[in-house]
Amino acid sequence: MFDQLKSIFSTQPHISDIVSTEPAESIGAGTGEAAFDQFTKTMNWITDTKKKLPNGSSWEVSPTMREEAYNVDPLVSGIITPFLKNIILADYTIETKDNKKHALMIDEIKEFIDGIELMAAFRDDFEDYAIKHGHSYRRKDYEEDTVSRLQRLEPRAMRVYEDIWDSSIVAYHQQIDSANIWTDDADTTEYNSWFIPDGLKYIPGVVEETGAKKIWDETVDKYGISDIDNLRVDGANKVIAMHRVKINSPAPMDRAILAIWLKRLILANGPNYIFSVLLPFLHIKNGIVTETTVDGIKQFLSTVPEKPADGLSTTDPEKYAAMTAAYNAWVTSATNDVNNIVRYRTEGGVFASGPDKELQVIESGRSISPAFIKTMIDLLNEDIGQSFGFPISLIMARGAELATTRTIGDLFNNAYAGARMDYHKIADELIRERFEDGSWDYEITNKDGTVEKGKFTFEEAAPHFMLDTGDVTDALNVAQTALINMQMLEVAKKIGASRADIQMLADERDITNLDLDKFDEVGGAGMFGMQSLDEDEPEISPGEEKLTKELIDAYKTAKKNITTLLG
Repeated sequence: MFDQLKSIFSTQPHISDIVSTEPAESIGAGTGEAAFDQFTKTMNWITDTKKKLPNGSSWEVSPTMREEAYNVDPLVSGIITPFLKNIILADYTIETKDNKKHALMIDEIKEFIDGIELMAAFRDDFEDYAIKHGHSYRRKDYEEDTVSRLQRLEPRAMRVYEDIWDSSIVAYHQQIDSANIWTDDADTTEYNSWFIPDGLKYIPGVVEETGAKKIWDETVDKYGISDIDNLRVDGANKVIAMHRVKINSPAPMDRAILAIWLKRLILANGPNYIFSVLLPFLHIKNGIVTETTVDGIKQFLSTVPEKPADGLSTTDPEKYAAMTAAYNAWVTSATNDVNNIVRYRTEGGVFASGPDKELQVIESGRSISPAFIKTMIDLLNEDIGQSFGFPISLIMARGAELATTRTIGDLFNNAYAGARMDYHKIADELIRERFEDGSWDYEITNKDGTVEKGKFTFEEAAPHFMLDTGDVTDALNVAQTALINMQMLEVAKKIGASRADIQMLADERDITNLDLDKFDEVGGAGMFGMQSLDEDEPEISPGEEKLTKELIDAYKTAKKNITTLLG
């Protein structure tokens, strides 16, 4: 579309002026070739500007443009992305219904996760998933029946196809250029790599698992697949796909591209702003006036040529022509001098003036404060940060503003809660695939010295992968929530809840290590021998149980940490 418009505007037909026999006032746009040229320039400018806006026309942001914008902006690539990556993907834990009882299984899961370098894969793909493209892809490679490696698939080369009648049927297509030999000057071949539902490994003439070709042929016929040159086929279940945005929706980077290039435009044109606005105006003064005496009368003579009177062209044509030529030459020289001064100041160069010329500096009264330019850059930076759910004030806060930083931090955690859930889901699926048929023996020593032995399954343990938040306020919230839950159980006991009722309430709140052995022995001190607690200064009664002590210690530690952080 744009090329067609360009070809139209580059052809400028001659438009003859329409000569009217009656005088008429011009209405609207001017006529003639000059007016058409101006119209053409304006339309071209509008077209080019619109083209630069994401979704501003038929033009679309390409993966290359996203990556170029990412690389050119140090705020995105040097601050926002590393910060988000290090906060979200700092570390992980494996939680089960009873971590003490399921410790052996937890150790095996961690060994598996570390062995396939899952966290490293998450970190490597973070830029693609959360910033540049909104998607990331990994292929599961197996040793026998166990995932041994997660191979990165280039997101810019991936296409996702979904059955319009069944959203569970998804296929992936990767069209890439690859060399078959390991040399720098090797020729490359374009391959069509398909990952189809229920597909098996199939490379014509190289690898063909039993039934793989039949499944592939059926898929080709059903969905009309045409990209089959240099074919490589595998199952869609081997692709780990993460989507921050919906397929065919603008990537997170798209919201920031315009602001990034506007900021670069401001910075690149800084010298022009300084010359045009911040520096003084430069005027050239031509001609020197000298004083002389003729016949005893003082006169002033100027080196500036005098423009001849119109009547002189009739009385003395030769003198008129000579004076006119001298005057026009002076006007041309003065004009060239002014143009040269402007050009030399912007492009570099030296201006040489004669003895009858003088440069005058006149300070501009319209100078722009440097704070204005800084404000423009700051606003664009804020737009860029907000595009990724990253308020720039988070890293700009100082002194008293730190209280606001905590609020911003809470906002940030909420903004990326969905991303954490995506990571949890992928990790849990890998863990389930590897361990769901397993069972483990356990042996734990109870507080009375007895040893409990048994066996548990994957489903009974219900392991869950969780990313660490690294937020002190979360520790405080966890401690406060646990304290409130325990106080609720105590109140339930006082109003007549039975041991079974208390156990049910505890199970609903995932309190799995509750010891109710002394349930019927506790008197007025409370179910755990715990007196009422003041919110600001928790008190510890002499007869409280071990669990209560641990809760109070957690409460005090978390409160101390958050007070130190915000103080």
